[in-house]
Amino acid sequence: MTWKNIIKREYQAGDYVTYKGLSKEQIRYAGDDPFGLEVGETYQLESVDVQNWKTYFTIKGIKGRFNSVGFELGDELGGRWEEPTEHDIE
Repeated sequence: MTWKNIIKREYQAGDYVTYKGLSKEQIRYAGDDPFGLEVGETYQLESVDVQNWKTYFTIKGIKGRFNSVGFELGDELGGRWEEPTEHDIE
């Protein structure tokens, strides 16, 4: 059994995400400061701002906005996960 398609989903306010960190180059490019975030911790999204080439998150209870590339979906704490359908699997 193989995946026919990669399942693409968009982040939405209310999702849980886990902070995986950013490199110095990513921080410089994004122009944001991940101060207050801890690698491996899970946070709830307050809002999602999709721009042309990047997406910013605001995190519930944390001041600032953060580049989405530093996060992954935290499905273990309620982030939405869409199960593949029979059309997604060969």
